[in-house]
Amino acid sequence: MNGEIIAAIATVIILSSTFPQVYKTVKTRKTDDISLNFLSICVAGQLVWTLYAINESLLIFIIGEGLDAALWGVVLFIKIYNDIGESVARYAVSEYPRIV
Repeated sequence: MNGEIIAAIATVIILSSTFPQVYKTVKTRKTDDISLNFLSICVAGQLVWTLYAINESLLIFIIGEGLDAALWGVVLFIKIYNDIGESVARYAVSEYPRIV
């Protein structure tokens, strides 16, 4: 089997495993059960693979890894947004208690 065909199949499999989590996260905006460390390392790894693919002119990997990095980047953005929002809310409640 041609190496490019195998690479295309692998890319489709990887992306098809990413889409359900990204869809669920975008739809529900819930990220409590997703590790910030995992997301950060995953996005960083995908970006490095994309840079490698660009360096080696591997079009299928440039597309696949770039898209995967972008999809996980969306989840990472939502996770950071949610975590910052929670931190700000906790700070506001602790600094300025409501008078009952």
